[in-house]
Amino acid sequence: MANDPNLDPKTLVVPGHGNVLISTDETAEPFDITGFNIKDTATYGPGWESLGYTSKENTVEFSKDGGDVSSVDTWEEDGMDTTYEATLWSVLIRALSMQRKTFEYAFGGGKWDENLKGYGMGDVEPITKSMMIIFAHNGKRAGAYIRRVKIGAGDAPSIDPEQFFEIELKGDILASDSATYKKIFWYSARPYDASVPPGAGRNPR
Repeated sequence: MANDPNLDPKTLVVPGHGNVLISTDETAEPFDITGFNIKDTATYGPGWESLGYTSKENTVEFSKDGGDVSSVDTWEEDGMDTTYEATLWSVLIRALSMQRKTFEYAFGGGKWDENLKGYGMGDVEPITKSMMIIFAHNGKRAGAYIRRVKIGAGDAPSIDPEQFFEIELKGDILASDSATYKKIFWYSARPYDASVPPGAGRNPR
């Protein structure tokens, strides 16, 4: 009896650990995540940097607004077709590293003071970037690539004396002109292999 290839335990991933990468320019090409190592920037691929530490207590969340279905009727018969409302996908990340990059992504439009090592927040101006969310746990890799995401502040921070201080980043996922990477590109699960370099311009598998 042949095994069903869709019942392959190697396709299962527990996202117990991971990391969020942000493009250094407005957009960056995706790379092969097979050899991705959170602590080794050489495995990130060109044009990417880590957001820093993020919350495990309140992990990354995707959300979807819209997409409601409406019935289209004829005079003679109901339910002849359906129409779909436009859908907005977004992603919510709780950043923990209190550093320049975190402030710039959450509160774009402000100014960094190098002497005081702090960031002056003004009126927030969202920043458009590419983003990768990579699961790196138990010898497996999976995740998502978002070609265009408009990043700004989520809810205002609150203080919990028993948890790390969190700054919410909310990213609205935008359409792109790429035929392959229109909104969200999902990486299939694969075993971690340190011998596989990210490679410039390598297509995801």
